[in-house]
Amino acid sequence: MKQQLITGLLAVLGAGTAGHEAPAKPAELAASVGETTISMRDLEEAAAPRLVALRAQESEIKEKVLDDLIAKQALSIEAAQRKISVEKLLEAEVLEKQKKATPEEVGAAYEASRERYQGLSEADALKRVEAQMDAQRKLARRAEFVGELRKKYSVKIVLQTPRLTIPVRDAALKGNKSAPIQIVEFSDFQCPACSQALPTLRDIQKKYGDQVAMGFRHFPLGIHKDARNAALAAECALEAGKFWPMHEVLFKNQNDLSLDGLKSYAKELGLDESSFSDCLSSAKHASIVDGDLQDGSTYGVRGTPTLFVNGRMVTNRGREAISALIDRELARTAEAKAQ
Repeated sequence: MKQQLITGLLAVLGAGTAGHEAPAKPAELAASVGETTISMRDLEEAAAPRLVALRAQESEIKEKVLDDLIAKQALSIEAAQRKISVEKLLEAEVLEKQKKATPEEVGAAYEASRERYQGLSEADALKRVEAQMDAQRKLARRAEFVGELRKKYSVKIVLQTPRLTIPVRDAALKGNKSAPIQIVEFSDFQCPACSQALPTLRDIQKKYGDQVAMGFRHFPLGIHKDARNAALAAECALEAGKFWPMHEVLFKNQNDLSLDGLKSYAKELGLDESSFSDCLSSAKHASIVDGDLQDGSTYGVRGTPTLFVNGRMVTNRGREAISALIDRELARTAEAKAQ
């Protein structure tokens, strides 16, 4: 199984897939130690997991630059057709059409984030909030207009992005299982950063609804002494159809993931105490947790949480960055269907 994952990973990274049987030719040789050799294939296989994040970052940069080039070209074509400059086009389609923030909206935004503006008078703070809201709406209207032009001029993306096929069991998948956006998270129940990422993931699922499905796979880190037992507890809860409720409880109670704590949470969720205790103490689902760990390592997971969107490793876990990646994936899906 691991060799199959490595082969797939090498294919995604664009590395060769030749076998080990034949002696390495000079061009295929990376090094020699005495009478033994280390082939390029050996090197690529050993380095593949470490290169996933690097390739993902490279892909995101290329994709963003390509989007900018497409926007520039589409705006130039539209401006030429209207016989005006790009600046005049943007003025007509963005500045004149963007919705200005009303005083009520500005006031509500200020009240929701008043602590950010400590040291400013209320009048100055309101002016700053209004300027920020107008800037955001300007960007949103520009993106909307560029999207209209992409459709008008039948943009076709040929650039290929590296993707992995990361399976997730249905029981550990939340949302529309046939959604065009599949997000897989490798996580650790005792990891503070994983807990901090939950609000972002909830916001993403709320924003995109049935367009997104969230999958969970285990990656308990050795530095967290209770993480493995917590993962086993989640799998025991899955037997009773309570994986996601247990998922929420475990993250909510990261300060106590002891065996007694895990058993008390199972009781809270209405699980059969005896069955749960036997399942946990026997490490019944150790193979699932260990399998996730092994797969994650092969996919390039080095820490938690690590997210993949449609098989693409996320290098920036910020809410806006994830949304931007999802929007690009949805746009490419729509453009591919249109073709």
